[in-house]
Amino acid sequence: MSTEQQAPNLPTPETDLSYRLTSEQQDMQQTFRRFLQDRAPLDRVRATFESATEFDRQLWDRLTTELGLPALTLPEHVGGDGMGMVEMSIVMHELGRSLAPTPYFATVVLAASALLAAGGDVADALLRGIARGDTATLAFSEGQRTPTLTPLRTTASHDGRTWRLTGEKTFVLDAATATTVLLFATYGDMPSLFAINTADPGVNITRLQTLDMSRPQGRIILTAAPAQLIGQAGDARRIFDETLRTARVALSAEQIGGAERCLEMAVDYAKTRIQFNRPIGSFQAVKHKCAELFVAVELARTASSRAAQLLAAAAPEQDSAAATAAALCAETFAQMATENIHIHGGMGFTWEHDAHLYYRRAKASEVLLGGPRHARALLLESLGV
Repeated sequence: MSTEQQAPNLPTPETDLSYRLTSEQQDMQQTFRRFLQDRAPLDRVRATFESATEFDRQLWDRLTTELGLPALTLPEHVGGDGMGMVEMSIVMHELGRSLAPTPYFATVVLAASALLAAGGDVADALLRGIARGDTATLAFSEGQRTPTLTPLRTTASHDGRTWRLTGEKTFVLDAATATTVLLFATYGDMPSLFAINTADPGVNITRLQTLDMSRPQGRIILTAAPAQLIGQAGDARRIFDETLRTARVALSAEQIGGAERCLEMAVDYAKTRIQFNRPIGSFQAVKHKCAELFVAVELARTASSRAAQLLAAAAPEQDSAAATAAALCAETFAQMATENIHIHGGMGFTWEHDAHLYYRRAKASEVLLGGPRHARALLLESLGV
């Protein structure tokens, strides 16, 4: 092969975050990555959603029993390992790379975070179940895409013995398979957090058709459904803010995992696809494009990692860092997924190629917690602008 025909020296993304992790965290990350490579390859991911199942239950059971994944970031007094936001980000990063269909985000990131923020005996009991592998989710939308508590149309009533909820929640992640659903409802003028058992009467769940088939959503209609109050009545705002802040940082880590994988796929293809007797990556336009994508991923990855560190330290800048990571990582993942398809050319648009799976996840997760515009509004608010 002549000099001009040799494979180009294209950038390779740093995917292990090792320069920010302790040796124990690096070991944990590598163990989890190898596990997902062996147990959740993309052909198995395809098989899961093509069979119309909500998630890979066998994989979830193994993640629970062999790796103790749901318990990893839960406090020790509820059966957890007591780790924190950085470890949660590592898990989400690897799940984003693999697209493994698990209820981890809904169960641990959303539901468990809300329970930890609320506190109390009922919350602790539910957390013990999550540590053992029970599935749960948090319903925070009543039709609007931007997470908000106003207006809150789901209402709670109390007859002296039992709480009952009436209303509707939609875009609820893993609604059809969660044992417990946490949701916000108003009691008088006090927005509060409640828990319902999805098997109870008065709870009707319908699965929604979604762009990202590996992350199912549902609609929940409640008709005087029995419920438990979580934490203190009227404490919804604090719980909501703390939970969504954690969720934004965790989701940003997942988006970076997916973005890095898209960049790897694009670079690998550019090195091996031959056009006019040379790899397409040797053409200046493709080479420059890959370099620009590499820089974009590195910038977003730094924002996500920094946000996780600040949340773990409960630093004053955690709100602005979380909002910055949410906006930047959502846009970066969408960009990487789109350019990955472009670099693959016509093949990238086909159902058989894996590129569209990442594109679906990127576009769906981009608006999952309100999208970049909402994140930027939160950033300005945190800065007092």
